[in-house]
Amino acid sequence: MIEFETYIEIESPCGLLQDVPAMFEMTGETRQRERYSWGQSRGEVTDYRAKLKWIKLGEHEMSRGDVIDMLGEMEAAELEVAAAEKYEE
Repeated sequence: MIEFETYIEIESPCGLLQDVPAMFEMTGETRQRERYSWGQSRGEVTDYRAKLKWIKLGEHEMSRGDVIDMLGEMEAAELEVAAAEKYEE
């Protein structure tokens, strides 16, 4: 498990919040890429998944559960997908 701290944007009931500090737990799964048609290996690729640990709004730290209560499960899942994509960059 890897911890990944980044800044995110959140669409909240109060409007768009930018540059919100957030911490995610990253897990990766390494797999073989599909081989070339002539059989040669194309190497490996690692797919990452993120799980939100917390965000900070001002001095207030909110857990994943707090974020789900505030924004809903779908928005929290979208934040996790975006964090995984950002981590892979």
